[in-house]
Amino acid sequence: MDNQNEYESGENIEDNNEIVTEEIVEEEVVETKPKSRREMLEAAFKEPKEEAEPAAPAPEANAAVADPAAPAAPVKFTAPQSWTPAAREKFASLPNDVKQEVMKRETEINRKLADTATERKIAQEFTSVTQPYEAHFRSLGIHPVAATKDLLNTGYILHTGSSSAKAQVIANLVKNFKIDINELDEVLAGVVNPSSAQPSRAPLPPELDGRLSAIEQRFQQEAQQREQSQMAEINTKIDAFANNPKNEFFKDVYQNMIGLLNSNQAQDLEDAYDQACWSNAKVRKVLLDRQQQSAARLNAASGTLNNRGPNTNSGLANLPNTKSRRELLDSMIPKDAGRI
Repeated sequence: MDNQNEYESGENIEDNNEIVTEEIVEEEVVETKPKSRREMLEAAFKEPKEEAEPAAPAPEANAAVADPAAPAAPVKFTAPQSWTPAAREKFASLPNDVKQEVMKRETEINRKLADTATERKIAQEFTSVTQPYEAHFRSLGIHPVAATKDLLNTGYILHTGSSSAKAQVIANLVKNFKIDINELDEVLAGVVNPSSAQPSRAPLPPELDGRLSAIEQRFQQEAQQREQSQMAEINTKIDAFANNPKNEFFKDVYQNMIGLLNSNQAQDLEDAYDQACWSNAKVRKVLLDRQQQSAARLNAASGTLNNRGPNTNSGLANLPNTKSRRELLDSMIPKDAGRI
């Protein structure tokens, strides 16, 4: 009985295990439900999906795409025109950082010159006006600026001062410059020296005078227009000639060109430019150096061509001076050729 009970209990355990196993299998089947062995294998070896990266925003249609790997455009440096021709020839051999510093300095100088153009023009005009009286200023021991200041002050009082202030200025002028009172009185009374009097001309009728003035004014306007048109045409030609890279020494020799053209020693701008370049010692030296360098390059190129191989005509130079083709052939055949 005991064995039978144990057997029955064992069957019950196995039955329970089978039930549990079937339940687990059913649960697994419910979770996966593979339809075939192929699908199970594919599901077991399938790699996990990577998370999709966010798509990069599309570039705008009109946006310029910069290529970081593209080489930067080379910066072109030009020698300053204020340098001498010989110095400009050596500018190309300078390092780029030195060229950049030179161009920076030149830009600062040009900007400063532009800012002070008005002041420098006034100073030049003042110097040109006072220069003829420089010896007189030195004899008086005064500076032209101080003398100009006194004159301006005198003029200001005579224009805006009171009667007593004006009289005081006139009295100082009479005293300082030793003016004769009697002559001054005659001048103030309207007495004129007969020898300096000029004959007066009878006035024209108002209508005729107006017509003549209108005609004169019209001729003056036409003459001014023609002169302005001619000057504009000349300036256009000069600007085009000066900006032509072929005429690189224009700013060095334009003063000489003006002299040659004004004295009729040059026919046109090209002729004046050529003569001025060769008459300028600095420019002439640069031109001669360039000619020598060009001749040296041509000689070097000619030597390279001669060294490429033997000259096919070199054998003819060693032949005897024969008078006919037959004698030339006889000289090339050995004397004992007939014995062969």
